[in-house]
Amino acid sequence: MIKLSIMFKCPHCNSQLKRSEHSWVCQNKHSFDISKQGYTHLLSSNSARILGDHPDMIKARHAFLNAGHYSFLRDALVEIFKALKLNVCVDLGCGEGYYTNALAESETQWIGLDLSKTALKIASKASKATYFCASIADTPLMDRSMDGALCIFAPYKLDEVSRIVKSGGYFICVTPGPRHLYGLKEVLYETVRLNPNTTINDTRFELIESMKFDHLLRLNSTEMIQNLLTMTPYRFKTKAEALANLQLQNTLETELSFIIEIYRVH
Repeated sequence: MIKLSIMFKCPHCNSQLKRSEHSWVCQNKHSFDISKQGYTHLLSSNSARILGDHPDMIKARHAFLNAGHYSFLRDALVEIFKALKLNVCVDLGCGEGYYTNALAESETQWIGLDLSKTALKIASKASKATYFCASIADTPLMDRSMDGALCIFAPYKLDEVSRIVKSGGYFICVTPGPRHLYGLKEVLYETVRLNPNTTINDTRFELIESMKFDHLLRLNSTEMIQNLLTMTPYRFKTKAEALANLQLQNTLETELSFIIEIYRVH
């Protein structure tokens, strides 16, 4: 098994971090304690004021995902990474670890990075993955140290992905399909726009395969409808009247659509 300690760098001086029993320490004596939940706060000083998802969003997403509504996406990702047979991978913007923890049940060693301590407290419980509170735009990972990287809906930076993934490694990106959550948006907005194409056009990333997963979601619970809303940016970008209208709904039918793209990194 590969030693994860060779993968990480100090956010203060960029020297290699080594794990002790209860912390990560670099040669210059910068030390980062492992929390009682199991994650480590490793934000650089430049990123210290950046916050992750709102706690309400995290709580709603945790409840929604654990009800199994996106289990088909989770299972598809497990099969993809099983076929790739990679040694060490990172989940960029791992949130509360719904996907990361399922992936970490395999032979692959998984690292999860997220800005939210609230999410990481959930993710770290009884997990085989290693979690850090860190920015995915400025990761605490050594150059070309990862065999693969995963990003699900998070705003990644291609320069950073290219830096941390080995040449010949893989970047798996999950984005919403054109009609993802179309039914929800029809309730919220007078004019509904399709989600844009997000395929990467960069010579450092070669598209190997693109897969589309569609599913019809039927919710029969006001609570679960509100969880779906709250876990999306629409909760914070929608007019109060539209939000009030959705609160009156006890049933909702909407399309789910995910695009999984597999890129080889050069």
